[in-house]
Amino acid sequence: MTLVTWIILISSIIVITYLSVKLAATRKKLEASKKSDLISRVSQALDTESGEDFYKTLIKQLYESLDIDFAFVGRYQNNHSIHAFAVYAHGNYAPEFTYDLAHTPCQSAINSNICNVPHNVCAAYPNDEMLVQMKIEAYVGTRLDDSNGQPIGILVVLSHKPLKDSVLIEQVLRIFATRVSLEIEREESSRKLSYQAKHDSLTGLINRNEFEQQLEKRLLTAQRYNEQHSLCFIDLDQFKVVNDTAGHIAGDALLQQIGLLLKDHIRETDTLARIGGDEFALLMENTSVELASEKAKDIILLIEEFIFSWETKIYKIGASIGITLIDNTSTSHTEILQQADIACYAAKDMGRNRYHIYETRDKELLKKKKEMQWSPRISDALQKDAFELFVQEIQPSGNKDLPVNYEVLIRMRDDTGELIPPGAFLPSAERYGLIGQIDFWVIDHIFRWLIKNTHDINPDSYFAINISGQ
Repeated sequence: MTLVTWIILISSIIVITYLSVKLAATRKKLEASKKSDLISRVSQALDTESGEDFYKTLIKQLYESLDIDFAFVGRYQNNHSIHAFAVYAHGNYAPEFTYDLAHTPCQSAINSNICNVPHNVCAAYPNDEMLVQMKIEAYVGTRLDDSNGQPIGILVVLSHKPLKDSVLIEQVLRIFATRVSLEIEREESSRKLSYQAKHDSLTGLINRNEFEQQLEKRLLTAQRYNEQHSLCFIDLDQFKVVNDTAGHIAGDALLQQIGLLLKDHIRETDTLARIGGDEFALLMENTSVELASEKAKDIILLIEEFIFSWETKIYKIGASIGITLIDNTSTSHTEILQQADIACYAAKDMGRNRYHIYETRDKELLKKKKEMQWSPRISDALQKDAFELFVQEIQPSGNKDLPVNYEVLIRMRDDTGELIPPGAFLPSAERYGLIGQIDFWVIDHIFRWLIKNTHDINPDSYFAINISGQ
C-alpha cells in the first residue's frame, strides 16, 4: 500500500468512527427526548389526581403512551397473590382480578424488583396459565415498595407483540413506581386509621360510635318504610369475677373469645358490636322481638355452655340480655339503646342468665329508667363539686344546758341553681354504685369545714353524718 492509500484508509476510519459516535449521541438524545416526553405527558395527567382516579389515569396514560395492550396496578397480599385493582385493556377499563404469584413473571418482579421479558414470555413462564390464555408475548413489571422497603404491590404492562423499547418502558415504570407506592401506602394508612376509628381494638368488632351510626340508619328505614328491627343488649354475668381473680389480661382474653363466639353465631345481615367493658350489642335487621327472643335464648345457652380456662382455673359465665323493638314509633338511637339497657338490668334483677323484652308500660322498668337517668347526673355533680352540705340542729328537749348538736345533710345543686333533695338521687346512687363516692365527698367536706371553723364551734357539740349501708 502506498502512503496515500494508508492516509485515505485512516481518514475513512476516523470519519466512520466520528459518524458512529455522532449517530449514537443523536440516538441517545432522541431516546432521552422520547423518555422525557413520555414522563412529562403521564406526569401532567397525574398532577391533580389522587385515590382511585390516580390509578385509572396512570394505567390509561401508560397504555396510550407505550403502545401496549394491558396495564394494571396490583396490591401484594398474603405473600402469595396479587390483587389487580386498577386494570386497563384494549382501550377500556377492565374488572379487578386476583391471581396466585407462583410461576409468574410477577413473582420474579417481586423477588428482583424488576422483570423485563420483551418477547416469548409464555415460553419463559409456561406454567402461568393466565399469560398463556391471554397469548401475551411481552411483559414488563416493577415492584412497588413501602417506606420500609417491603413489597406492597406491582406495576405491570403487557403486550401481544414483542416490545422494541422494553428498556425505555422499564425506565418509565421505575420512575412512576415511587409515586404509585406512596399512593398505595397513603391509602393503606388511611384505611387502617378508618378501621381503628370504627372498631374495638380488643375484639375487632365495631365500636359503640360506629354501632350508633348503624343503629341510626336502621331507625331511619323503620320510620320511612315501616320496617321492624330488634336490638339485643348483652351484658356478661360473672365477668368481674374473672377480671378480679385472674387479672385484666385474662378478662381481655375472655372478651376476645366471647366476641368470636358471638360473631360465629349471627347472620350476615346482623350487626354485632362491643359497646362497653363487658357489654355487647346485636342489631337484627327486619326481625321481630319474638325472633330476637329466640336468638337471645340461643346466645344465653351458647355462653352458658362456654368454658373459659386460664392457667389452671376454669371459669363459667352467663349473659343477661335486654331486647327492644325498633319501629316507626322509635324516636332516637339514644332512646333505643336506653330501652335495651333498662331491659337488660331487669333481666339481671330477675336472676340473671335470662332475657327481658322492654315494654313501655312496665312500671319496674320505668322506675329503673328514672334511676338510670340520675346516674350520669350524679357522676357529673361529683366531678363538678355540685353538692352542698347543710346542718340540722338537734336541740335538747329537757336540759337547756346541754350543747346543741347537728345532723349533716346533703343536697345537689342543678344547672339552674335549684337545690335537689337527697331522696331524689340517693336511691339511684346506691343502685348504681355511686353512693360510696358520695360518702367520701360528705366526710371530706365536713371535716374540711370543721378544721376551718374550729373556734366557732362548741367543743362539746357533735355532728352526726349519715353513711350508706354499703
